[in-house]
Amino acid sequence: MTTKQPWLQAKWGFIAAGAVMVGGLGLTSASAGQAAASSRQPRVTSGRPAPLSLFTAVPEDRVKQTPVREPGTLRRRFVAVDVDELFEPRRRGERSRRPRRQLRIALFDGASVDARLVQMKSSARGRHTWFGYIPSEEIGDVILTVVDGVMMGTVHVGADVYHLRALNSGIFELMQIDVDELGGDADELARKGDVNDLLAVDANPPVANPARAGARGRRNFRKNKRPFVIEHVGPTQIRTITDSGGRIDIMVAYTTDAKVAAATLTDSNGDPIPTATDIHTAIQHSMDKANYVIQVSGVPTFLNIVHTVELKDPEPDVSPATMIERMNSGDDWFEELLPLGDEYHADLTSLIVEGKSNFDVCGKGRHLPQIITPEEQSYTSEGRGQMSAFGKNVVRLRCGVRGFTLIHEIGHNSGLNHDWYVDQSTNPVEAGHGFVMVPVLRRTVMAYNDLCADFLPEKNCPRLPRLSDPLASYQGWPLGMTGGPFIKPVNAVDAMIQTLWTVANFRHSLISP
Repeated sequence: MTTKQPWLQAKWGFIAAGAVMVGGLGLTSASAGQAAASSRQPRVTSGRPAPLSLFTAVPEDRVKQTPVREPGTLRRRFVAVDVDELFEPRRRGERSRRPRRQLRIALFDGASVDARLVQMKSSARGRHTWFGYIPSEEIGDVILTVVDGVMMGTVHVGADVYHLRALNSGIFELMQIDVDELGGDADELARKGDVNDLLAVDANPPVANPARAGARGRRNFRKNKRPFVIEHVGPTQIRTITDSGGRIDIMVAYTTDAKVAAATLTDSNGDPIPTATDIHTAIQHSMDKANYVIQVSGVPTFLNIVHTVELKDPEPDVSPATMIERMNSGDDWFEELLPLGDEYHADLTSLIVEGKSNFDVCGKGRHLPQIITPEEQSYTSEGRGQMSAFGKNVVRLRCGVRGFTLIHEIGHNSGLNHDWYVDQSTNPVEAGHGFVMVPVLRRTVMAYNDLCADFLPEKNCPRLPRLSDPLASYQGWPLGMTGGPFIKPVNAVDAMIQTLWTVANFRHSLISP
């Protein structure tokens, strides 16, 4: 994460159930879409071989079927990419190929950036992600997701976002994205009377004291004091563990409409164009981006996909709020979600949709109203905690892939609020807000653009892929505030750490055989 200590700037880690894998990560920034970006040139360290150029330019007339330019695309070009180039050639005696440690990525106007490997993370067979950073920038990172030989990528250079999508025959579309043009978020705060997935188990569950629960949960997490507790849940005596907070299990569901949209684009005539990308590549890349924001921001957890499922019914043309209610109540449209969440012990359930006419935003997430420890929750025989109703979010496909919607909604599931200008909520943690840095025209992922729009009508404040934190900075400006007699605190990183124990125990995890 970007911190006041330079030596910490190159460190971040993936934390997996008590095991910590650490790699170096520098954080970067610049405006590649502006004049400064067009003059950016690759930097090659003396004595070090030049990085491999990952992209090869392809003239547009060589693209057999040109997809229509999607909303939010500032500019685009077409490139050829060999996915195998993410790995070094196999050496004699090696059982597996080593990931390539340096890559050169050509953007626009002759500018390119050199990225260095942080970690090659493999989540399953045929699935791996190349995480890299750009040393020449303050906030700049590269995320290249490969699923069954198909790659999707995101490059952050300051507030500029570039997206890479596979078409066919090794041809990719490289786009510079205006994330704010993708759409807004519909994030009303959850109320006590909202429907939840407890059904008739307990109409009036006990309510913990948030301050007491938060202090106890945080103390246990940070000191690692008794993080795992063996419990017997239900009549079959299923062995589970109380999670420490170092991992949040997520089930991802998607509609058939989203599946078709992920694999099919349209041309200027509106005719469909099949592409090499599919829904599984889109889901994995969206989750990689969410994990990237969490971990470079300094939250000691990671998001673990435990199951993906295609819903059997057509996508309903309803609002995001109605979808969330139906996810929690076991509605006819989403009747398989609750049983599957129980079966796979998912803490969170993310629903990926294409988005019909009534779905006019990017996403919505239930907002965690209070902190409660596992001992103070009541669990059903299936292992479903009373707070699990707040572990639901719905995300529009293009917003999850191209923008920051998934991590934004997961932030709400974890109790994070928008910036103070638009959201005066203090639950469950007062400091858990997004932050707008007006002097440098930037904001964190949980913040809205209203402050800039209202007071700087000719300006816009793009989102940075970071959670607010007063110990981190961008161009010399802190990403949060410690608070004081006349200043409200802003520290989403600290707030999310406090809620991790609650969120990770929406459902207990199964003990591996």
